[in-house]
Amino acid sequence: MREGLARIGRVRAVINITAIACLSSVLLSSLIWSQAFGREIDWQLISTAFVVPALICPFVMWFVIQMTLDLHHMENKMRHLASYDDLTELLSRRAFLTSSQKLFSLMNRSHKSFSIAYIDIDDFKKINDSYGHAVGDEVLKSFAVILEDHTRSSDVVGRIGGEEFAIALPDTGAHGAARVVELIRKVSEQQMLTASSKATLSYTISIGISTSDSNNTQTLEQLIQQADRALYEAKVAGKNRIIQFETETHFT
Repeated sequence: MREGLARIGRVRAVINITAIACLSSVLLSSLIWSQAFGREIDWQLISTAFVVPALICPFVMWFVIQMTLDLHHMENKMRHLASYDDLTELLSRRAFLTSSQKLFSLMNRSHKSFSIAYIDIDDFKKINDSYGHAVGDEVLKSFAVILEDHTRSSDVVGRIGGEEFAIALPDTGAHGAARVVELIRKVSEQQMLTASSKATLSYTISIGISTSDSNNTQTLEQLIQQADRALYEAKVAGKNRIIQFETETHFT
């Protein structure tokens, strides 16, 4: 019901409900008058039955509908906050895992490959320490835009926490996933952000990939652990690179 009220708006809802109330009042009054008293319709009674709800209903329903719409908007906002990261507008960790599990199960049933990429912004703490958290937030938002611009509509993208992000790539093998994230790595490396009136900054990312092919029996949790391990190895190996868990192929 609240979805319907939100679609038609408060004014139209009040008009419609008032019209229904007036019509119902007239019909009910006429029925009671004729059935209970066996008399012909009294037009003064009918006029009263119409005027009273026409005067009262709009004022009452105006506030009732507004309270209902406020509750509807609040619930939608809470639902959005539960599913999306407030800063980057990407999926939150929980929402990412939920969506990825659905995709992963679908790929398993269809015997198709599925890849997970874990991404970390290199030396992000130094960025915060050197330029402040406001600039750090701009880096996160900038990278989120890159992710959205260079992934497919079928991919799932989320902010896992802090400066760590993840991409779920359905129907994508190891080499296909590497091509996608290599483009993201290059674009990120070329990004220049204003840190102050006299300085700009750039940043790099490290990426770990894990892949489940059509014959694999791994779980999503195992794939995520492998991608996280590959990301760690990319950090240890010098950052600004991609490591694929299965073959540990480097793309720099």
